[in-house]
Amino acid sequence: MNPPIFHSSTFTFSTAEQGEKRFAGEEEGFIYSRLGNPTVRVLEERMAALEKGEAALAFGSGMAAVSAVLFHFVYSGSHILCSRGVYGCTFGLIGLLHKKFGVIHTFNPMQTAEEIEAAIHDQTCCIYVETPINPTMELIDIRLVTDVAKKYGIPVVVDNTFCSPYLQNPLELGADYVIHSATKYISGHGDVIAGIVVGKNKEDMQKIRMTTQKDIGGIIAPFDAWLLLRGLKTLHVRMDRHVENTRELANYLKSYPFIEDIIYPGNPNSPYYFFWTIIHLKPLSNLFG
Repeated sequence: MNPPIFHSSTFTFSTAEQGEKRFAGEEEGFIYSRLGNPTVRVLEERMAALEKGEAALAFGSGMAAVSAVLFHFVYSGSHILCSRGVYGCTFGLIGLLHKKFGVIHTFNPMQTAEEIEAAIHDQTCCIYVETPINPTMELIDIRLVTDVAKKYGIPVVVDNTFCSPYLQNPLELGADYVIHSATKYISGHGDVIAGIVVGKNKEDMQKIRMTTQKDIGGIIAPFDAWLLLRGLKTLHVRMDRHVENTRELANYLKSYPFIEDIIYPGNPNSPYYFFWTIIHLKPLSNLFG
């Protein structure tokens, strides 16, 4: 019922020739747990399936995942186009890239195609989107962003932490990469620090595995991967309850006159209500096909 935990750092080979082929990339198999681990691989395969991607990579933290993807794209003098709200440490990393390597960035509302196009540079290496944005709960039309990005051949990265793959699948909306801080809903138990990247192209994901993941080394431990596999089993139950509890709490707070505003896209008065309705109905479409 549960995959075993492979704590081994190094793996044996039947012959020296087999080892040579694995190190050369000519034969599938495990070599060293920084390059791949059986327990971690099960987690990656399941996350890829949940996000409708071809491959996934597991990391030791959400920021290790963010860093690996951004380092995959950036070069000195390049430009990152970001949604106007991102996780605080992502904001810090983008600032660090600017200070140390001259990677510039622009924060953009991304509410219309025109404002997205106006922010694109010749050096724009990727578009980075977080939606819903934490904590402002702004929603961004991922399809709108990806339609513009495709015109310019720019990859789109979406931080899908807040919705989880149960409520939203950015790859199906045209994104190229999806990031999760698995510390949050994927784990669900508050006992793991981890990150996930899912991509729609297996070859591109292998490049990240053998460069920024391998050489920077922000890998996940096998036991932590096993804990995330446990969390995935109850993801659908927990997300339904999260949505239900949030709705009840928002309705409860409406009755208090000293509360000026409730930041909740499920409120019919919210400018993001239409998109939230689509996200909320997604589990039903999964259930009934």
